[in-house]
Amino acid sequence: MKEDMKKLAIILGLIILAALLLIFFFYQSALYQKSTRFVSQTLPVTPAALPPTKPATAPPVKSASLYDHDITVGGNLLHVQVAATQPEWSQGLSGREGMEQNQGMLFDMRGVAPVQPGYWMKNMKFGLDFIWIHYGRVVGITPNVALPPPGTPEKALTIYYPDLGVDVDTVLETNAGWNAAHKIKLGDKVQILTPY
Repeated sequence: MKEDMKKLAIILGLIILAALLLIFFFYQSALYQKSTRFVSQTLPVTPAALPPTKPATAPPVKSASLYDHDITVGGNLLHVQVAATQPEWSQGLSGREGMEQNQGMLFDMRGVAPVQPGYWMKNMKFGLDFIWIHYGRVVGITPNVALPPPGTPEKALTIYYPDLGVDVDTVLETNAGWNAAHKIKLGDKVQILTPY
């Protein structure tokens, strides 16, 4: 009888453990889904204080365009337009004809970070690379994101996210192929050279 009680206690303990693991899994899954809503559904952001940066190896070239902030990614200079509010995130690069090779768009989400935002190619006219950034380091790369076929319904558009479980506070969009051409890799440092 005593041995039967021990077996019953062990079985009951295993059932409780399994139930707790299931609850934890579903809770984590719900948190992930909540944090990966499309960027246009996130809250407005106020840019946080910029991390200290050291000077670039070459002086930044000022552009008389929207791409008026300079950053380096893995030591490579890039002129970017900063998107720091929900309307700017939603618009992104949609509808533009293209960018020069040394240009990009930097989505600053440090005011609501960490997040796992989703990006799509709605109304895009050129392919992109996505560089996922957290605390000034590259934590993910989604290269060569192609345009969807013409006439693709909005509901059928692919939404691109950082890898599962990877939080970001900044996302950089560059022309497709920029990452490979500049040998960008995980862990590369991202420095903001022109404050905004």
